[in-house]
Amino acid sequence: MKTTTLTRKRLIFDTSALIAAARTKAGPRFVLDDILACADILISPTVKTEAIDQDLASGYPDALVLDKRVKAGAIVVRSAVLFEPVFERVVKAYEVEAGDEEVLILCRAIRDYDHFVVDDRLLYIIAHRLDLHPLFLPDLIVLLAREGGITIDRAEAILNALKPRYRPGFIEHAFQALKGAI
Repeated sequence: MKTTTLTRKRLIFDTSALIAAARTKAGPRFVLDDILACADILISPTVKTEAIDQDLASGYPDALVLDKRVKAGAIVVRSAVLFEPVFERVVKAYEVEAGDEEVLILCRAIRDYDHFVVDDRLLYIIAHRLDLHPLFLPDLIVLLAREGGITIDRAEAILNALKPRYRPGFIEHAFQALKGAI
């Protein structure tokens, strides 16, 4: 497998991928903290509302983890305004939820990020079609391992911890990519 030197990544997360990273532990450490060790994370205000604000009141532990990272500045909440009527019309035509629309607009407006990390398959397809550099969370883990941000052993542990969240093909594909077989 080819490895390269890691440059700190700039990532935009959707709600479900962010929650998965904050909820999943591989050993004593949250997957989110492995990512934050080598990447900056941006989220939209709606992602913050969905993943943190609404869930803090309900006592969800992942919301507490995320809230601490936002307050510490490790995760940045960023709004975006876009004046591209054609892009906005195309996004509206997909009839996705308002939060998904907002994060797609954030990706388009910022442009100087590396990847948009998603868990939702439809959102992934839309982001791919709009050339917004989407990655599924398991693929981000493979990328970080290939570039030296996390060790191969740690990546394997994270992928094993993520297994219950994904269809088997997603994790098997990530394991094979990690080995350089795909």
